[in-house]
Amino acid sequence: PIASFKLDSRLAKKEYHVGDALKIDDLIVEAVTEQGNNKLYQNWELAKAAGFSSTPENNTSLNTVGDNTVTIRYHKGDTDLSQSFTVNVKDLANQVPAKVEILTKAGELVKRYSFTEAQWEEKQGMLSYVQVPVPKKFETAWNNKEFTAKAFNKDGNELKVEVNKRGILFRVQFPNYTHDVAYQNAMLSLSFKFEENAPEEKDENEKVNPETPNPEKPKEENQLTDGIYYGTSKEGIHFQEKGANIVKVRIENGKIVSAESVVFTDDTQPDFFAKFRDRLLERVKGLDSVDEVKKSVNSKSGKYYDGLAGATRTLRSHTSALENALNQAKKQEGRKAFPFNYMEFVNRPNPSQSGKTLDLSDTRLKLHFPSGETKVISPEEFAQYGISTSPAQGSPIKEGTKEILVHFLQKDMDIDLVSAIVPRAEIHKKYPTEIHVHYANGDSSTITLDKENFRYTIPAKGKIDHMHLMDGDKEVARSQYDAAANQWSFSLKNVPHEGFSSWGYELYTVKVDTSKDN
Repeated sequence: PIASFKLDSRLAKKEYHVGDALKIDDLIVEAVTEQGNNKLYQNWELAKAAGFSSTPENNTSLNTVGDNTVTIRYHKGDTDLSQSFTVNVKDLANQVPAKVEILTKAGELVKRYSFTEAQWEEKQGMLSYVQVPVPKKFETAWNNKEFTAKAFNKDGNELKVEVNKRGILFRVQFPNYTHDVAYQNAMLSLSFKFEENAPEEKDENEKVNPETPNPEKPKEENQLTDGIYYGTSKEGIHFQEKGANIVKVRIENGKIVSAESVVFTDDTQPDFFAKFRDRLLERVKGLDSVDEVKKSVNSKSGKYYDGLAGATRTLRSHTSALENALNQAKKQEGRKAFPFNYMEFVNRPNPSQSGKTLDLSDTRLKLHFPSGETKVISPEEFAQYGISTSPAQGSPIKEGTKEILVHFLQKDMDIDLVSAIVPRAEIHKKYPTEIHVHYANGDSSTITLDKENFRYTIPAKGKIDHMHLMDGDKEVARSQYDAAANQWSFSLKNVPHEGFSSWGYELYTVKVDTSKDN
């Protein structure tokens, strides 16, 4: 039986519209049994099979606007445990921006826009107008960051907006209006052209149509070059530990005709991760872009996600690998071939480093070539294949740094493999320098110490009175004599080692060789 559990809801869908079905397929349950064993249920299907229940149930229609509580319960015998998290439900119809006014902070009207819900839907919640002509008198207010905005729905009720100026762009975001497909906050993005003769904004009673955005770049610029491309993902369940997922994509007539997995680093058990991966790769046939795939997977809805719930991270990873392959196909036309198909780690850099500079010398990458041949290369050979690292070999490690993510990049192919390095304090060990041997007749001798030994033997010369262990001119320990072993010993266990991490050895011994006395 389960003794306790907690929820990891980071991948679960949190934002909904009225009427949407609750989706907790990607909810992760981390449990501990009564015996103290850890149990990890990586999706709701596995958790439900183990006896967990949900209120409301998965796929229940959500109709209450605002925060809704989802309670996960485990009830077996006398054990009754529960944990909760919240999801937010928005009334989308009342949040559609029907009118947006751009104003100065002094209240002067700069520009007014009228929109329909269809316009927002067509552009998936992202409207953009560039080089909008406005009277030059507003240029000073613009330069002083004094532009603001108001928005209203179709009934004239004011909506919440957030504005920011980034370079030449003025962005108006609508945090309570989230587009159905992408589930991202809707946004109006503008840039202005200040002109002496630009028309003043018309009276509100006159019909105002928004300017037509600048035409998009001709699609021909994004055409895919036929060929075979290997796409490397930029994320994955075990991306940092095991490396990227890699897919092989064949392009014919500018479209994907096949896509298959070449390297799979996500979990192989349960086996549905690999099965859902293959179903996604089958569904992308005929596409010349993965934009719609990304929207579907990110929103956890639509044709590229339906029936594949529970493997979101695997789907995201393979979507990024597909995107990488298509980006290579866009770059390929009219240029020389890429230096290799894909690369993967054979040896990663030392994951725990104590030096003051970054050491990547242990790294070995395996390059896969179109001929089917492979080659393992060291950092000295990276440059000839267009591979670089960030940070670079020998970069200083700042004191207090907890983790360094080293990126292994092939920029032409847009490949980015990552390996983590954890800096640790540099170890400086202290070693005593010599042992002074003092005899009963007043004579003395010196044993010079090295860093490789802590046991020493000296010939018998007479009765020894005592010995001192020295660090330069300083005595750090006085000897103890073991008559049975005929051995003198020094303990440094409780002796300070100022400025050093530790003593090289905590025990030193000197044995007297009496064999020649016989």
